[in-house]
This record gives sequence, structure tokens and C-alpha cells, in this order.
Amino acid sequence: MSRKDLSSMLSVVLLDEDSPLESYYNRICLVGRCIGLNFDSSNLFLRIISYLVTYSIVCIGLYFVCSVGCSIFFLSSSPHIAVSITIFIFNLQAVISIMFLIYWQKRGAIHKFIQLLKEPQNGDGVNRYRAALLGQMMAALSMTLLVLLYISSLFAVYLSGKNITVIDREIIHSFGSRSAYIIPLTAQEYAFFGWNLSILIYVFCVEVTFYEIRYFNRSIRTINGTTEESLCSQISNAIKKYSDIAVAVRSLDKIFKRFAFMMIACSIPSLLFCLYVVFSRLNSDMEEKVIMMPALLYLLYSFFSLTAVPAKLHDEITKTKSAFYENTHIWFPYRSPVYNAAVAFCSHLEQSNLGISIWGFALLSRPLILTVLEGGEGGGGLLADSLRHGHLSRSPSAVQGIQNRKQRLHLRLFQTLSLNFSRFNM
Repeated sequence: MSRKDLSSMLSVVLLDEDSPLESYYNRICLVGRCIGLNFDSSNLFLRIISYLVTYSIVCIGLYFVCSVGCSIFFLSSSPHIAVSITIFIFNLQAVISIMFLIYWQKRGAIHKFIQLLKEPQNGDGVNRYRAALLGQMMAALSMTLLVLLYISSLFAVYLSGKNITVIDREIIHSFGSRSAYIIPLTAQEYAFFGWNLSILIYVFCVEVTFYEIRYFNRSIRTINGTTEESLCSQISNAIKKYSDIAVAVRSLDKIFKRFAFMMIACSIPSLLFCLYVVFSRLNSDMEEKVIMMPALLYLLYSFFSLTAVPAKLHDEITKTKSAFYENTHIWFPYRSPVYNAAVAFCSHLEQSNLGISIWGFALLSRPLILTVLEGGEGGGGLLADSLRHGHLSRSPSAVQGIQNRKQRLHLRLFQTLSLNFSRFNM
């Protein structure tokens, strides 16, 4: 089967040409139903099974996370402390994602958002750019293969009985014995698939909003008319559509601002520690590389999805005003009714806080991503110094060097975050 045939087949299965926007989301929800997240089902028996399975996995995951956390705090001198912290944050992200999936389904938040987004343009933007949306879904499906590889390698190492450094012995015995480790390992498999599903839903909702706004900006550039009444009518319709789109974007922010905050707060340290574990074991056995490389690649993908995708949405929102200004048919020649309608529309465009925010603190935009990367660079150096001097040296000069690096990092982050916060409140 050729690549073109495979793409056409996936297009029919995932994005049926005759399906509305909500049907696209329902196809994603099929994945959730396969792993037991079926709280929207009208079948009482299936909902009970979903509750039992999901809450059991969450309880096991929380117990495992607490057990690993206790081993980190009480056994901080262990040579595998970086590995333990990586596993702790990795599993914490997965459990939090499952909790958000339960919350979204029980509240019906995603369905309500899709109805709001579909109302202004009837989903025409998604239908026009459906090929690009298909590419995003195929990329997310490929990330599922990384999750499968990571889980399969963990199961293979566990069943083989090997002791490798990327799995701390204290973690393996967190449930009392090595044989009982199969319980949290199975729960991890479920939670990681739930984590991937939550990222997929997040990317899908942000991407469809991005395509709707791009389609709206395209329609703004093509406003034209021979009479004043025609131009005023088109501008009035644009004002109504933009107001409805703004309501949908604020609904999107309300759904995902806590999720984005928690996931980004966990992704940065987990990515730093995972990088440290990978590069500190470049000469290790192949089993360790097979376990850690899929985890590292998936963390990079999730961090990119959580930051770059909403930043792209924010950039497209800011382009609406320039697209309207560039349409010379509106401004020339001067006509008083058309000019007044255009100025009214420009006042509606003065909404600089539209986008996905981090729990209301700042919008996810390109300047904020640069701030996060800059802080991550400093945090990575601080992590390397702390782990190196923590095990090799306790000299006053080493401790003073770490303190100086901390002060510079805190000052840099305070300055950049203050700048982004002032822009957010403008």
C-alpha cells in the first residue's frame, strides 16, 4: 500500500468528509472508550465498569507516585536519585492527565466548546484545512508507538529479571516485592495511554480553533463590495463572527488553563532530569537506551504540543487586525458609514488576552516560550552542578557556585516573567 493510499484511508476513517466538527472529536473519543474512559455512554453497565477501572488505576498510580516520592525524600543520597525523580514526575503527569480526562468527560466541557466553535462559521475552517488536521492526528498516533515501545521495554526488563540503573530497586519493591511490581506497571501502561489521549485532545481543540481563526482572517482579507450597504453588512457579520469566536477561545482557555499549567510545570523538570539520565548513560547497555529514548522523545513532543501549538494560535489571533487593515477596499475611498463600521470592528479586535493561558498568569506565546527555554537552560546547568557537587564535593566553593547560579536564574526569570505579565494585562 502506497503512502498516498494510506493517507486517503486514514482521512476517511478519522476525518470523514461529510462529518461535522463534533464527529471529528467523537472519533478521538473512540480511543478513550477502548481504554475504559466511557463516561458519556448511555449504558449504565459500561459506565460502572469505566468508573471501577479508571478510579482503581488512579488510586494505584497515586500510591505509586507517593511511594516514589517518599523514597526520593528519605533516600536522597541514592546514586539513582535522578532516575527516581524522572519516574516520579513522569507518572505524576500521567495520573494528572487521567484525572483531567475524567473531569472533561463528566462535565461535557469539550462538547460544549465544540458547539461554541462551530456556531460562527459552521466548521468551515476545519473542513478547508482538514488535511493539515489529519497530519496532526497522524503525528499523535505515531507518539502512541513511543508509549508502546516504552511500556514494552519496561515489561521486557521486568520479566527478564535484569537489574538496570534506569529502574531503581527501591521503586521495583514499592509494593512490597518484585513480583508485585506488575501492579503499578500495568497501571502505568493505562495512565500513559491516557496521558497521550489528553495531549491529543488538547492539540485537537487548539488546532481546530487555529484553523477556524485562520479561515476567518482569510474571509476578512476578501471583504469587498460595490455599495456602502454591502460593505457595512459584511463588516457587521464579521463583528458577530469574531465575537462568537472570542467566546469560544475564552471557553477553550477555561478548559485547558489548569491542564496547561500543571503539564508544563511537570514537563520542564521531567525533561531536564530525563536529559540528564540519558546523557549520563551514553555508554550504558542497550536495554537502558531502549527504555529512556522513547521517554525522552515523548517528553519533547508533549512539551512542544503544550507550548508551540497554543503559541501558534495566539499568533494567528494577533494577525486578525493586520488582515483587516490590509484590506484597502474597506478604507479607500473614504465613506463615512463604512469607516465608522470599520472603526467599531477595530475596537472589538482590541482583546490582547485571547489565547491559552497558564492558569491566567500569562498567555502561551512565543516570548513566553523563549522565557521558559531560557529558564530551562539555566535550570539544566543548575541541575548538573547540584547533582555533580552533591555526590562528589561538599566544598564551600562548590556550594557558593550553586548559590550564585540560583540567584542569576531567579533574577532572569523574574525579569522575563514580569515583562510577559505586563503584556498580558495591557
